[in-house]
Amino acid sequence: MTDAQRAIEAANKQVVLDMWHEVIDGRNVAAAANYIARDYIQNSPSAPSGLEALIAFLRREFDDAPPRAPGTYPLTRFEFVLAEGDQP
Repeated sequence: MTDAQRAIEAANKQVVLDMWHEVIDGRNVAAAANYIARDYIQNSPSAPSGLEALIAFLRREFDDAPPRAPGTYPLTRFEFVLAEGDQP
């Protein structure tokens, strides 16, 4: 693996972490559109595919609560974040 490929994988991992912290930890459901494609395919049987369906699902899960202010909530700590075979 080249240094450029490692850099791309590291950047991709960071985008995923940023999304999780902002959208899930921060309950900023509207920010999902900054990270998730409109034609997102959901693999969980508990939620349908598509960005709009994901946003609706998260709103229900979070009881339609307003977003939390940055820095006021704990961030999920991950042991591992994997990226494999990412292409530039």
